[in-house]
Amino acid sequence: MYISADCVRQKYQWANCKRCAAVCHLNAIKVTPTITLDSNVCDECGQCVENCPFTAIVGTAPSYNIRNNILYEDNQPAPLLEKLLLLRADGINEVCVKSSDSDWFSAVQQANQVLCDNKQLLFKVTIAESVVEEIQYSKRAFLHFSTLTLSAKARESRSFSDLSKAYPEYQFYRIALDHHQCTLCGICAVYCHQNCIQFTDTKVVINSQSCDGCQLCQDVCQLKALELTKEMRDLTVIEYPVSQQVCSACHQLYRSIDKQDSVSLCPACRFRQQNNMPLYKIGQQALS
Repeated sequence: MYISADCVRQKYQWANCKRCAAVCHLNAIKVTPTITLDSNVCDECGQCVENCPFTAIVGTAPSYNIRNNILYEDNQPAPLLEKLLLLRADGINEVCVKSSDSDWFSAVQQANQVLCDNKQLLFKVTIAESVVEEIQYSKRAFLHFSTLTLSAKARESRSFSDLSKAYPEYQFYRIALDHHQCTLCGICAVYCHQNCIQFTDTKVVINSQSCDGCQLCQDVCQLKALELTKEMRDLTVIEYPVSQQVCSACHQLYRSIDKQDSVSLCPACRFRQQNNMPLYKIGQQALS
């Protein structure tokens, strides 16, 4: 298992993604500030493989003990929340855990809370001291098993990255735009590989349905006008109207999504004001 050149922290010095390190239960992945993986510590559980939005980690994703639509706890780390939600959408309706003190039990309880908040069917949770007749399915075998037992709709969503397809009416991340700070430069849309942010001449549209939380939009914005929050909720497409305004300092026209008020500054004049620099009118001396 290793981290490939597709890792965004390898590509961009300003990227702040830590998704793989956040789920590594052995702390084998370090942020220094690039991402490094210590193969001597890694047990190849595969959770980092599933959690990387850019499939930059080369390795095997976790396999699970599943029979008759029941997921059985084994000795590997508990499935991630997103994986449990995907399994529930795929028709897995029950989880058998070893005890109420296990990490698996806590993970399923968290998933059930999210499902409940969004009016989805919950997992049935059963507790057994030992897992009965464990059957280890490889990733390929799991796909074959699912093909035999699940509906056609469920079979469409087979991977962690397809979570948004399993829940098309929901979003799993909220992209909040500070319209007071945004200068409509559009750099966030350039780096969004899921096309969640779109700029037109008349509006800015944010559709978080396919957002996978890579946070490149947040990291690339120098004015911190974007904030990414992880939360499952009903899909909300937000539109910000773009209008043409006149800068009250330099009197030049500029485009903005901020509402017109008595003092409207273009991005250049706003920058000068924030950095205690004099404001200029075109062809005139600095304003007092």
